[in-house]
Amino acid sequence: MSKKHVYLSFRTTPKNQKNLNEIKSKYDLTIGEIIHRMISTFAESEDAKKTIDKLMK
Repeated sequence: MSKKHVYLSFRTTPKNQKNLNEIKSKYDLTIGEIIHRMISTFAESEDAKKTIDKLMK
């Protein structure tokens, strides 16, 4: 796991916060680490462009 040097802050919905907290409890990860892994997985996937195109519709 690499050291993160950039601070990022954003808003989300209560539903997304609940989901993140459930993942946090289940896997003993920080919310920052969960989001970092989600972004990395998305960026490295072969379908990233397809997924973002779908999100933007």
